[in-house]
Amino acid sequence: MKSQFFIAPSMETVLTETTDIFNVGSPLISFDIADISAIAKDASNVVLLEGYANGSCRISDSIEDAIIKICNIT
Repeated sequence: MKSQFFIAPSMETVLTETTDIFNVGSPLISFDIADISAIAKDASNVVLLEGYANGSCRISDSIEDAIIKICNIT
């Protein structure tokens, strides 16, 4: 029987992969391992989402886009 539990990768692996994802191409905001580590150091759980938007409401629209993607809402 396949395990029903997810074994989380080490924090270092998560930080490295997250840094690689956010720094692809020429990002508008650049993150490095120290930035992400500082954000996540005291958190028991961290959720990273990616959303896209433009225009005057781009921040709220990108958050909405990220949530819709993760929930598979169409």
